[in-house]
Amino acid sequence: MRGAAAVWISLVALVLVAPVSAHAEAGLLIGVHEDQIKWRTRPNPILPAVRTLGLDAMRVTLRWQPGRRNASVRTHHELQRMVAADRHGVRIVLGVYGRADDAPGTPKEREDYCRYVRNILLRYSEIRDVVIWNEANSDVLATLREGAGDGLRGPALSLLGSPALDGAGGERGHDDGREP
Repeated sequence: MRGAAAVWISLVALVLVAPVSAHAEAGLLIGVHEDQIKWRTRPNPILPAVRTLGLDAMRVTLRWQPGRRNASVRTHHELQRMVAADRHGVRIVLGVYGRADDAPGTPKEREDYCRYVRNILLRYSEIRDVVIWNEANSDVLATLREGAGDGLRGPALSLLGSPALDGAGGERGHDDGREP
């Protein structure tokens, strides 16, 4: 909770002192990592601060557990709060991960993980960007089971590939005026 408070204080300080907002070149997405939006019933004051800073996106995370193919009721509530950002012009980049010991190491686990992500994307079309099993450089993952990450890209490409998404979760073919 102290980390969230520090991020909030930093955002407020930047809004108060920064006379100019940041802007990315075409094709570059600039944003923040902020999970607080999924716990608040209303997106204010987070989204106005993000927009005032000229940021385009927020990375928000969800935890996956082995065997899970569908989001829980609680997770759906969090996702509904996240997609409110899209209505305010802030793009959500969804990071889906779990504990290092839970990394999908078998074909069945990889399929479960990819179906979990796919089911979220099918239900929440506002989310078009996904980070697949992030934090690869974290010390927490130093104990990752050998081979756990191997073979995840293939199932991700086949299950997540659609006219609206490329296999890495990035946009492809959208005509909403936003760069991928």
